[in-house]
Amino acid sequence: MTGQETPPVGGEPDRRWTISDVHGRGSSPQKGLATVHSMLLQAADGSEFRLGRIDTSDGVEYKAEIVAVAEPRRFDCCPICLAPDPSSDEHVPPKAVGGSIMTSTCQRCNNRFGSVLERALVDWWEDAVGSVSLSHEDVRGVRKTSRVLMRQKDSGEFVLFLDGGAIDPEIMQSMMTQPNFAMTYSPPDARRYRLAALKSAYLGACLLIKSIPETPEAVAIRAELMEVRDLPPRTRPNASALCDRLSITKSQGPAVPGEIALVRTNPSDGGVPEFAISLSRTLMVSWPIGGYLVSVDDKGNAIGTVQL
Repeated sequence: MTGQETPPVGGEPDRRWTISDVHGRGSSPQKGLATVHSMLLQAADGSEFRLGRIDTSDGVEYKAEIVAVAEPRRFDCCPICLAPDPSSDEHVPPKAVGGSIMTSTCQRCNNRFGSVLERALVDWWEDAVGSVSLSHEDVRGVRKTSRVLMRQKDSGEFVLFLDGGAIDPEIMQSMMTQPNFAMTYSPPDARRYRLAALKSAYLGACLLIKSIPETPEAVAIRAELMEVRDLPPRTRPNASALCDRLSITKSQGPAVPGEIALVRTNPSDGGVPEFAISLSRTLMVSWPIGGYLVSVDDKGNAIGTVQL
């Protein structure tokens, strides 16, 4: 993509922008970057602007104290469906958001959740929308195109960026003279991406406690994920109250691949500290499985418990 020229902007007779200094998945050695993380666009007259991820900060800073860090681990059975001898490598979180192979699940769980849930999680994390169609009053009908990434200029102005593909030539030509057009799209399905985040957080919790938990919350999570896994094709999953209560936040990368950490968050606005799971530092999900954290002294003696 480096050095590529963009078409003239609508309303400008022939002002082409050259793309350079591209950072993103596939164009940067850093892991856990979106397809387009940032790029510089330059015009022949010397003007330029930088395009980057949307600022989604809410003004509240969270200091995260790492309490424990997980290590990769294989269990005797699939942590989700409990089938014996799982053989499919499982990225936690998904590879597209900086995850590494951390455990194994059965092939059915791995394949099914990847297609049903995790695509929506990646789109949400990347600020992408799909099922995009464009229309213009001078062109009959609507024209489909690839998914669209929502990005932001360094001036704060929002920009829509095609993730591959191209705009239909008739639509493009009409936009050159009359830039007004209509776009329809589908945002990432919140049920699907929240369930995908729940799955990654649950697997992260298994790794942190080095076992498959049997708390009421963990049993309910497995039942919910199994129900989703076994849905007929094209059926939209339901999300439970437990899933809806999760606090899910994202950072824009780069990732720290392989780092699954239990953290204690301390919000700057004086809110109540909470325990959460940091997934490669690109996703953070509130602790999902209940239970207690046992504190020990340097001799291994229990000195207190904290409810998670």
